[in-house]
Amino acid sequence: MIRAFTRHLHAEIASVPDRFYDSFDYTCTGRNLTHPKTLGFIAKILWQLDGVASVGIDVRINEGKGLKLQPDVVAYGPDDLPLLLVDYESPNSSDKRIPEKNVWKFLRWSSKQARPPRYLIVTTLPDRRCDDWALRYTHEKGWNRRYRKQVALLRQNPCQFWYDVYRKDLEGEDLRRIHFINIDGKRVTRINL
Repeated sequence: MIRAFTRHLHAEIASVPDRFYDSFDYTCTGRNLTHPKTLGFIAKILWQLDGVASVGIDVRINEGKGLKLQPDVVAYGPDDLPLLLVDYESPNSSDKRIPEKNVWKFLRWSSKQARPPRYLIVTTLPDRRCDDWALRYTHEKGWNRRYRKQVALLRQNPCQFWYDVYRKDLEGEDLRRIHFINIDGKRVTRINL
């Protein structure tokens, strides 16, 4: 399912404008198109996958007892149980937030499920030098404050920089049900942690 998703996503993003995924040009006021258009691609792809009976967008899963999860898109099987949860992180949100906001929340929730689904996190990070890549949320209480003096290092390879952070943060975690895909320009690549 993850391989098929990756293949379909690569085909879908082929027609987007240059710099759609490897800059902040389409995640800014007046042109904030990366996240909504990509969610549309993801929903379209999920409908095409074997075993998917329905697709939910902006799903709020609340099991009670503080077990909440809010994936961007969910593929459901014929029994209305989730088969695959997908979260898309645009250039604006492919940063330090992913372990806590995505991975640890999923791990807490899935540990209480009899049959947990797979979880796919799609990041948007250039896998090469990118001199105009932004580092946002570096204010005193911001997620990325710890990295504000490392902008030059980040720009050498944003994908490598952030995935090194994720590997360190998630070391020792059981990630067997969690998959990562990265969009780099118009390329889509699976990332192993």
